[in-house]
Amino acid sequence: RPKVDSAVVCLSPRAPQRPVRDPQLFDRVLTLGFATRRKMLRNNLGAVVPRDRLLELLQAHNIHPNARAEDLSIPQWLDVVDALQQLLAADGFC
Repeated sequence: RPKVDSAVVCLSPRAPQRPVRDPQLFDRVLTLGFATRRKMLRNNLGAVVPRDRLLELLQAHNIHPNARAEDLSIPQWLDVVDALQQLLAADGFC
């Protein structure tokens, strides 16, 4: 008889903290944010908006300009994507 310990683990998804307004943009921004390991958000998201506007956006949401994608919580990601959506809409891109 094998000497193996086992356990049953039950995982339940959490209810979303708040809905994602634009799932396609959310997916695109997250993909860009995590595209290059250990790179700062200001570099990875520079493809979406100019760096100076991005730095203003991050500072407005109390996110350090040197933050990396893995440093942000889900609510912070939602804030960033919502702000990016508003910024892009104001510039006529959405």
